[in-house]
Amino acid sequence: MANEYIGRRSSFGLAKETTAGTAGATYTYIPMEKVSFQPVPEKIRDGSSYGVIDENYSSITVKQMTELETEGIARELSIGHILLAAFGTVAAPSLVETGVYSHAFTRKNDNSPVTYTVGNSNPVGGERSTYNVLDTFELEAKAADYVRVKTKWKGRKIETGISLTPAFTDENLFTGVGVVVKFASNLA
Repeated sequence: MANEYIGRRSSFGLAKETTAGTAGATYTYIPMEKVSFQPVPEKIRDGSSYGVIDENYSSITVKQMTELETEGIARELSIGHILLAAFGTVAAPSLVETGVYSHAFTRKNDNSPVTYTVGNSNPVGGERSTYNVLDTFELEAKAADYVRVKTKWKGRKIETGISLTPAFTDENLFTGVGVVVKFASNLA
């Protein structure tokens, strides 16, 4: 069979868009344990009766979108892109102590979401989708495991034949034993 490869040879990357819907230029490649990059067509159906028992006589594709689902380990640098997509704004890092920085993400409460170009490089070729927004974000921390992240993105139609050159950066991994949860005594 032509064009067959195992999923582990696929590389997933995010590029923040400076103008929503215009492909981002610099990809951050994120190692993930599971990646599903699928086209999602929306169709309208003609259910008219033409003297046959078929429920639908024909259908037309009216919208083509993309869904991306990922699962993997939270990493020190790449988790920032996911948190930015989830919250919308980030303040410049501030030094807490030598080698330790605070990163403050704040919810962006408007109708202009932070958008990303999603790139997928595999042995068959490169593909990308623009105008992706984060639909679902899950973070799980267990004491005897890595901190795990699951995401679901929605964006425009997949473009194929894109030239991508994946490059990964070594990152520290988060473990559940290092997680501290604090609750404020009041809203202030």
